[in-house]
Amino acid sequence: MLRGKTVVALLSTLAGVSGLWTPGSSVPGSRKANVEGIQEAVLRDLLEDNRPGYSGHANPLLEDRVVCVSISRTPEPLSNDEGDPNTGLLARLGAAGRPVVPGSSCEMSKTGLVVRETGQRAVLIGVGVPEWISSDFVKVHGAWYLGPLYAAGSRYTVSFAGGRWNVDTVAFTWVS
Repeated sequence: MLRGKTVVALLSTLAGVSGLWTPGSSVPGSRKANVEGIQEAVLRDLLEDNRPGYSGHANPLLEDRVVCVSISRTPEPLSNDEGDPNTGLLARLGAAGRPVVPGSSCEMSKTGLVVRETGQRAVLIGVGVPEWISSDFVKVHGAWYLGPLYAAGSRYTVSFAGGRWNVDTVAFTWVS
């Protein structure tokens, strides 16, 4: 027969393995349910990036461009396995006044990345699937792209505090 501490240890182990809860965790819901909040924090950081030239390029997000948003199904953003964010996330990202559209709405043209239907100049931002370090701390990659020789990516650390996911650090990792 199982007793007291054994039952608690067994239940917390099962909950931790399933990603629903870990001892001391203040993060509500499953890991899967938190992925969008993590990705939104990184996308917001990309949109609000005031680090011009941190990659060696002028930051295209500071220019007057439509922002195409992509969500990767792998850890690497802007991979060939991308999808569009849901309409709720797009609306929240666009609430700051920047025009945002799903990544699938954009394409390369002779003049660079553009919105397919309007021809407006665009920049693509994307975020990958997070790597869980603990129940309230992840590493995740984000990037922006204008073309094969005008793009940059960073590794982010993101933690859960104050009831939401927040970017802690940004480390530049690549440029093209």
